[in-house]
Amino acid sequence: MNLRMIGMLAAIGVAAIALVGAGAHAAFTTQTSTVQSVSTGTLSVVIDPSSSSPGVLSNNNQTITFAALTNQGSSFTTGDEVTTMLNNGTLPANEITVTTAASGSSALANDLYFCEVSSGTVIYNGPVSLALGTLPIAGTISVGGTDNDTINLYAGSETTACGDVFTAGPLQNGSPGATATTGTSPAPSLTNADEGATLSLSLTVGYSA
Repeated sequence: MNLRMIGMLAAIGVAAIALVGAGAHAAFTTQTSTVQSVSTGTLSVVIDPSSSSPGVLSNNNQTITFAALTNQGSSFTTGDEVTTMLNNGTLPANEITVTTAASGSSALANDLYFCEVSSGTVIYNGPVSLALGTLPIAGTISVGGTDNDTINLYAGSETTACGDVFTAGPLQNGSPGATATTGTSPAPSLTNADEGATLSLSLTVGYSA
């Protein structure tokens, strides 16, 4: 009986030694970590009323509507109407497209002329009907910076920011990008087909960042 007890104690002692041996093989450890965080800026371009022609602002100051001209004759001009775009975001705003759209009389769209000047260059000068659609443009408004866009709807020989440079239509004598010099734009007057007609034109500039 004593022998059995000794045998059991011996077995238990071996197991205990084995456990101690396993703990003795532990090693020192350490580690390194890399962390990278990112944040995005904001793209925001609004119309600055302080340096734009008088108009009604809407759509969070991203749309300006100029007063309508009514009861006009065969020759007239809206005058050069200036829109100043202000980059009040945190990212440079890249100008990518300009879209011209019109609603109303197609006859008036054919006969009425449209002048657009931006950053001192002629973007377009010719019949409204030929200006419709979307065109690619290139330009950047820096953070806190501004850009001006001038438009003029006219018929007959009138003074515009485009002067005598025409980029489309029967009077075409130049191309977009020509230096803009205010002067007389000798466009034809309206015809009888334009009497009693109405036309509304909109110009939209697209930006990316």
